[in-house]
Amino acid sequence: MSKPTKRWVLTFAVVIVGGVDAVLAMRDKSPGDGFAVIELFTSEGCSSCPPADALLAKLVKEGQPRVFPLAFHVDYWNTDQWKDVYSDPRFSRRQEGYAKASGTHDVYTPQMIVNGGKGFVGSDEQVARDQINASLKQKPTVNLSLTAKLEDKSLTIDCKVDAPAVGKTLNVALVERGIRRKIAGGENAGRSLAHENVVRAFDTIRLTSPHTTVKLTLPDDAASRECSVIGYVQDDSMRVLGANSVVLSPNH
Repeated sequence: MSKPTKRWVLTFAVVIVGGVDAVLAMRDKSPGDGFAVIELFTSEGCSSCPPADALLAKLVKEGQPRVFPLAFHVDYWNTDQWKDVYSDPRFSRRQEGYAKASGTHDVYTPQMIVNGGKGFVGSDEQVARDQINASLKQKPTVNLSLTAKLEDKSLTIDCKVDAPAVGKTLNVALVERGIRRKIAGGENAGRSLAHENVVRAFDTIRLTSPHTTVKLTLPDDAASRECSVIGYVQDDSMRVLGANSVVLSPNH
């Protein structure tokens, strides 16, 4: 269901960190292949969103190399009856940015966007598969390398890009898997919802050099063993040019 809102290569080093004993392991093994960054704009307050959440969860669990699913929870469904604790006004503005870039001003949930392209209904598996498959046939135009270090709740991500990426926009997201929630209000009241790759922390910067450092904070309620870091580079039209990810897991 829609709801109106205001308009508005891949090198990796394994890092073993003292203190929290965390290992960051590379998820991707084919740096020269195509890739698909999947952004789902969703909300716990939207009754049409659970099927799209389920589709994203399926993509996460399939673990296809070079496929990077992210769930951005928007805030415009929040009411006095139910507030999505994962929602963020920045994610709503991000969705509006895509609408502006496409010239459609089309903002709704659930909406899925692959590699910054044209949005579609996020529960439409056939369209999603078609766009993912098409994206995987196109090689990245920029290369991105990520290493990361977790100390207490502070996550430091070192990002390296090649020359064509300088001047472009880098997005870095901390996502969490395996979230289960009992919904007590709003359109999904009484339902138990499952979420995968929910964006828990996010930063966007303009790249001014081939090497930059991004710092994110692990939320107090986030399970580090269920977290990953996804980075991707976009141009001014919001087209995604390259991506990479690392999985955060405890070292036992």
